[in-house]
Amino acid sequence: KLTVTTLSGEGAVAQVDASPDMTVSELLAVCRAELRLPAGNNIVLLHNGQPLNSPQAKLSQAGVTDGDMIIAQPMPNQQQMQQQQQRQRQQPARGGGGGGAAGGMPLIDFSGVRLGSGGSGGRQAQPQRRFETDEEASAAVASNPEILRQALLSMPEQLAALRQQNPQLADAVSDPDRFAQLVRTAQSERSRAAQERARLMAANPYDPRVQQEIQSLIQQQNIDSSMETALEHMPEAFAPVNMLYIDVKVNGHPVKAFVDSGAQMTIMSLPCAQRCNVERLIDKRWAGIARGVGTQTIVGRIHLGQLQIGGDYLACNFSVLRDQSMDLLLGLDMLKRHQCLLDLKSNKLVIGTTGTVAPFLSEADLPEDARASGGGSGGEGGKPITQESIDAVVAGGPDGTTADDAREALMHALGEVDAAIAFLVAKQSERSGQ
Repeated sequence: KLTVTTLSGEGAVAQVDASPDMTVSELLAVCRAELRLPAGNNIVLLHNGQPLNSPQAKLSQAGVTDGDMIIAQPMPNQQQMQQQQQRQRQQPARGGGGGGAAGGMPLIDFSGVRLGSGGSGGRQAQPQRRFETDEEASAAVASNPEILRQALLSMPEQLAALRQQNPQLADAVSDPDRFAQLVRTAQSERSRAAQERARLMAANPYDPRVQQEIQSLIQQQNIDSSMETALEHMPEAFAPVNMLYIDVKVNGHPVKAFVDSGAQMTIMSLPCAQRCNVERLIDKRWAGIARGVGTQTIVGRIHLGQLQIGGDYLACNFSVLRDQSMDLLLGLDMLKRHQCLLDLKSNKLVIGTTGTVAPFLSEADLPEDARASGGGSGGEGGKPITQESIDAVVAGGPDGTTADDAREALMHALGEVDAAIAFLVAKQSERSGQ
């Protein structure tokens, strides 16, 4: 028994159960049914980039084995070749706002989006125009990258996604000249790649390199489609997630503890141990190396420390690390010992042995280093919100912008000052238009 994956030129995929004795013509009939290919079209099956030209040959004779991929595509004629080459030449010009594969350009659904026609940073309300289709918007972006920059500034979720796939371009959003240069460089690279694909396709459409490129393009199109669907229906997946912190006390000193059920042991930083006056309890005989994503030096171990959560005092041991950025990390050893429950629905930590409930901290209450490293408005998709950024938004935003307005806009814009200003300008425009 063989199981082969069949792929149509339009990107449809199906798994077909076959047998080594099945002929190529029988497999073609099955592919027509599974992939819903038009009955009148001349279809050629490609295996490892080579056409299966013998209809009566058995699959075993053709070298088809279990798990292989078979591509079913229309047999090209001269007119189709010319059309393909024309599409390849047009692709770079249309890819400015929609092609996510080459150059890490963002996938943005421009349909129905109002974009500013120019200017910098969105600090002033500007005339707007409406693009009804992605093709119209992409053509405009190709000639004027500023349109894409303005769109990113007004859509923080898209900017967060771009920061993950192309940090260099995302960092250039605040610099119009640098951003335009990077966009045009990516467009030039796509143009050269498309021309090379067109040249190879014209020379020999059945060349293994051409077929491999076609397969890669189809797979990338499916990936891009999946990402576009995710951006439309679950944009929150591209925003950073707040890490789980609770307020505790160690030896009577308040500490914000990071709850990490994936950590094997409870960890305290050496500076935190010094602030809580428990450094004297460190048993340096337990010094060593902690290995995980990286390695850190273990100064020693506090065998019995006093951890207060709410009104309960819990006995806890701590491994003290020299270069740990977090003050305190509650690991699986402590969580299991006290039968803790992470109730994400109610956003709280329940201590099973005592019944105490400790709410997880909101984003505004997270430690500064947690926000900068992914626990709040920072992370991979954002920047920490500082007093300087709040002042910058107040100064650059519409008249009457307060610090609270600026903070809310910065949280919406993942810490990006220009995006926060654009968000406030857009809100003011909406209110004035009502």
